[in-house]
Amino acid sequence: MREHLNDTKNIITNSDMPKYLTPFFFSFTCVLEKQIKTIVIHIELSDVTISPAAPVINATENTTVENIRCTALCWPECSFIWTGPSGFISYGDILRLSNIQRSNSGLYRCQATNVVGTNYSNFIDIKVQHSPDKISLFPSITNYTMIEGRSINVTCSAVCEPACDFEWTYPSYTKHNINILQIESLQGTDNGTYTCRAYNILGYKESAIMVTINFAPKAIFLSPSNSNYTKKEGDTLGSIVCSADCNPACSFTWTYPDGTKQYNESLIRYSLEKNHDGIYTCKGFNDVGYQEKKITVSINYSPDKISLFPSITNYTKSEGDSISVECSAVCEPSCDFEWTFPNYTKHNIKILQIESLQGTDNGTYTCRAYNKIGYKESAIMVTINYGPKAIVLSPSDFNYTKKEGDTLGNIVCSSECNPACSFTWAYPDGTKHYNASLHRYQLQKNHEGIYTCKAFNIVGFKEESITVTINYDPGNSIFFSPSNTNYVMMEGDTLGDITCSANCKPSCTFEWTYPNGTKYLDSTLGIGRLNRTHAGVYKCKGYNHIGSSEKTITVAVNYPPESIRLSPTNTPFIVREFTTVRVTCEADCIPTCTYQWTGQNTWTSVNRHLTLTSIRRTATGSYICRARNIINSYRYAETSVSIIVHTLPTKAAKMTAICTGSTAVSIAWIGDMTVFPKQNYELHYRTSSKPSKTLSISNSTNQQNIYLIHVQNLNPLTKYMFKIVADNYLGHADSEEVSCTTLASEAEDSEVNGALIGGVILISLAVLMFAVMITMILMYRFRRNTEGTQSQSCIHECFTKIFRSSKDNEGIYENTQPASECGNLESNGKKDSKVAAKNKTENTYEPIQRGKSDRQQYTKIQVPAVKTAGKKDSGVAAKNNSENTYEPIQSLKPYTTKPTVPNVKAADLRKPLNPQYVNIEGKTKTNPDEKIALRPIVKLRPIRKT
Repeated sequence: MREHLNDTKNIITNSDMPKYLTPFFFSFTCVLEKQIKTIVIHIELSDVTISPAAPVINATENTTVENIRCTALCWPECSFIWTGPSGFISYGDILRLSNIQRSNSGLYRCQATNVVGTNYSNFIDIKVQHSPDKISLFPSITNYTMIEGRSINVTCSAVCEPACDFEWTYPSYTKHNINILQIESLQGTDNGTYTCRAYNILGYKESAIMVTINFAPKAIFLSPSNSNYTKKEGDTLGSIVCSADCNPACSFTWTYPDGTKQYNESLIRYSLEKNHDGIYTCKGFNDVGYQEKKITVSINYSPDKISLFPSITNYTKSEGDSISVECSAVCEPSCDFEWTFPNYTKHNIKILQIESLQGTDNGTYTCRAYNKIGYKESAIMVTINYGPKAIVLSPSDFNYTKKEGDTLGNIVCSSECNPACSFTWAYPDGTKHYNASLHRYQLQKNHEGIYTCKAFNIVGFKEESITVTINYDPGNSIFFSPSNTNYVMMEGDTLGDITCSANCKPSCTFEWTYPNGTKYLDSTLGIGRLNRTHAGVYKCKGYNHIGSSEKTITVAVNYPPESIRLSPTNTPFIVREFTTVRVTCEADCIPTCTYQWTGQNTWTSVNRHLTLTSIRRTATGSYICRARNIINSYRYAETSVSIIVHTLPTKAAKMTAICTGSTAVSIAWIGDMTVFPKQNYELHYRTSSKPSKTLSISNSTNQQNIYLIHVQNLNPLTKYMFKIVADNYLGHADSEEVSCTTLASEAEDSEVNGALIGGVILISLAVLMFAVMITMILMYRFRRNTEGTQSQSCIHECFTKIFRSSKDNEGIYENTQPASECGNLESNGKKDSKVAAKNKTENTYEPIQRGKSDRQQYTKIQVPAVKTAGKKDSGVAAKNNSENTYEPIQSLKPYTTKPTVPNVKAADLRKPLNPQYVNIEGKTKTNPDEKIALRPIVKLRPIRKT
């Protein structure tokens, strides 16, 4: 008996319907002893339903929700998964939630999956009901102290299911069904406790606030209520009590007529004095405001003191002079006045006035002030005098010559007069010295002049003068004409003559000292046309026989930068990536230069230091330093330095291994072409039982940044692990390890009969020719795809075709509807139920097994995916949190010669380059619109007979 499977085709009905609702029919035609039989296999997955079908289910907290069932019509049999809020997952068709909590509230749905695909039920909303567990008040204040007339607004809220109702209870015990307590104008009667209650059918909670209303005093009350008091000196005032209605309670102060304050509500004063009369003010106040009340107090008293104006008690007058004295006193009620003369005559007058005094007017004059309470008296003495007759000096010289710093000796002034004279010396500057003796130490140049002695009494005066001459050195008097002391000039300008002068007695001689030490005896400095050697300090010295003094000017000669130098001087700099480079730029210029390095936008003196911290490979290049100063902002000197960044090797990316026969494997990866110096590659491979072997890679096929090698002489039916090691003189980097299992050798099929062997040989030759063709196509597509963004997609597809064409035990996937350069197909976005990601960083394609035999095992093609540390590519949006995000692949040409300064900008390496993606659904996408769908297929397989 002989069985043979002919070519088979998929027959897909209702192709315009969604895949997860479309049944699949597979037709197999078998030849059995010249009889033809057709077998039809029906596979489908229908809509998913939930019972009970209510969209919302209410449940009380701490109870159990059960018997929610998920059903679907599917063959083969479906598996069910329930998903819910906060990552909830339950396996099985029945959903049961024990001891349900409010955190379990949310949307739940059921997912049914079989080989056809996955379908989802509608969502059901499970709401967990509970009483309010906490009330929140906004603002969260619980004690309010408010001023009368102000408003209050408090919002009451609570978390509860079903939603709560709210009720505020006022201090008057009235209830209001509101959640916001709002009173626009508070009154004193609004004092008290306000309570908010939140409640639903399951319970309630309460929270309260305390409101206190403050107001200022309305009025001030006095006890007794009199507002005017009249007392005699020595009497007692009070007690007078001040009160008011206010909240919080008022404080009180009494303010006395002299401004003194008494911090008490009760006013009482003992032994009243005349200065105690006036207005007394009571002030009642609190934090809100204040009120005042006044009383007037009058004190009656006799005069206790008499005031005379002028207040002199002893008068010395010259004959013929006049005298006028006014007598006054403070008394209540008002006083009367009386003057008693030296001859004991009395005059009822307030003012004593005599127009022309005579010798007989000598004596005592007495004033009396009196009222009904008592009296007081005061007296003056009057004497007749004459002025000075002449002034006498000792020593008698009238002219003095002194040096600055000398002492002017004791010169005494005297005169005869009655009463005794007073003396003053008037200095040349107008200063007066009230003494008969003139004595000056440490004479200064401004002490020169006329000194005048004045003798005087109340009758008259006399004066006498002396002349003092002072000789002095220039001191600090040196000055320049022009008066500038700082000159800032351009090289080649002309500096005009500068004259040095000074105030000195006798006249000074002048000497100029140049910056180089040369001395010139002249008062005029003449330089003329300037060059940079004229810059410096010039000193003028003025002197006479008394002494000397000096003063300087500064001349600055400006010129633009003429040379520029770097420190350190070596160039180019070769540095390792992530180290720090520091270069200092210095120029010869006056005034100080500002600097600008390549990439800097401002000119400052600090910019002369170029510091590149944690330098990256993209910083390789030529850096120019420019220097300029204020002389000409458009003219500058410049120099440059070259910086070359050497980088560590990086891991080989997107490494893929395909066993293409029993002893051969093809390996491809993407190299990082930005590494400098160029990195070399080694292949390390091993089995689970044998140590690793190393193969130096020198003849790999490199299409731009994609490398492909073929390894021979491996053992059949053996699982090998491979990794690529990249290295240069800075170190090495190991790739992720990938694996594949070699195919069975032809020796295992030796028992097949002659006819079968002949067929196998023919098939093998056809397969070999097909493999050669596929390899050529693979190289052609590598060249095309690495120029764009689909290199990894092509590696995956081409290796898959090599794998299918070289295995006896078939590969069951092929791309049936090419949609792009690498054969992508449009997909409806559903995952194959037998395709799963191993972990978050590696996607594994695992074929579905159509036969029951253990011999039908299929190689897994693993394509590592590198997580990006930053933003996702703008062209690819993650479907959910479980999808991997991949780093863009940069297509760069390899170095054929050692580069000097690569022209790579930092922005170029950060820019996405239309990356490709391989996700866990078994699709390779080069952009968001392109997809690949893997369709099942059954191929011929010979049945062996022994």
